[in-house]
Amino acid sequence: MNMNAQMLAHLQKTVSPHTVSRSALLSELKAIHIATEKDDVLDKELEVILAHIISGNATEGFAILLSGKSGAGKSTILEKRLDDNPAFAPIKDEFGNELRLCLRLKTPASCSVKSLGKAILRATGYHLDRDRNEDYIWAKVTERLQKMQTRIIVLDEFQHVVNTPPSKGYLHLSDTIKNLMQVPGWPVWLILSGVPDIERFLDRDPNGQMDRRAPVIAIGNLEDDEFDRERVKQIIHVLAETCKCEIAFPIEAEFVRRLMHGGLFRLGTTIQLIKNALVCCMWDDEALKAETGEASSAGQALRWELAPRHFEEGYRRLSNCSEATNVFRASKWWEIVREVDEDGNLVAAAAPEKKMKASKK
Repeated sequence: MNMNAQMLAHLQKTVSPHTVSRSALLSELKAIHIATEKDDVLDKELEVILAHIISGNATEGFAILLSGKSGAGKSTILEKRLDDNPAFAPIKDEFGNELRLCLRLKTPASCSVKSLGKAILRATGYHLDRDRNEDYIWAKVTERLQKMQTRIIVLDEFQHVVNTPPSKGYLHLSDTIKNLMQVPGWPVWLILSGVPDIERFLDRDPNGQMDRRAPVIAIGNLEDDEFDRERVKQIIHVLAETCKCEIAFPIEAEFVRRLMHGGLFRLGTTIQLIKNALVCCMWDDEALKAETGEASSAGQALRWELAPRHFEEGYRRLSNCSEATNVFRASKWWEIVREVDEDGNLVAAAAPEKKMKASKK
């Protein structure tokens, strides 16, 4: 939800000019998208869906599976590809009602037929006045989709469906989802995004129907090779330039390898670490190089010097690590093992010293 214009104006008047300057840079930083070959692949699949919808004679939809480990960057790619395509922007009909070709939502945790139906209804802007049974909810889902002209549903965090145990009604849930693609006169196309477990959705289909209807776009890890190290190095330069930060140290291969290891060799997490470092730099008074240029409506132009300590701090903020488990400080940084939680934070670290002691027992 966007901030009220009056409150935003109040903040801009009361904070320091430097805070306003930094906020503008943060906005530019967030807007930058690092495109990969997967962007092109997803664009083509979206074009196929749009062509089927425009043809008007499709009797059933199909699904796209976008899979990747947490932090791989799949949600960023998906949001960017949808946002950049004007076909997916909401429009108004002649009566002022909002129409949405594409509906986006997160799959509810502990997903069930009922909770998923409610989540879809909420995404359409419809809220149930009281508890209803499954038949009512899904009849209302079909009604709302047609009223809003929705033909595509994006379900992020789709592993919540796949991880539903059979005893909790997995087959009923998966059949309900598949049936969306076969609604007579109103077939729906699905974009299912989540960790690689979501590919089991195809394996669990006893009739093999989903396999032929669901192209899989798998986002893999970065490789510890010259190509990806150079790519990460260029990303650092691009993002630093956006934030008016000058890189004040040589970016050598070992530093990039530490960064990629810290990001679990996943592009999304690696980029988040770089952005964290830049934010730390922008709020480091010792890194402030100069106030350059003429003052603007956003305040005085600022420049900073980006140093290795900013990556140390950025990693610490993302992982809440100790000095011993900070990949930018530890001598045996390759022994530090972490994972990404649902909030995008790095968790479950073990200091190299502790791991060594444990192995001797």
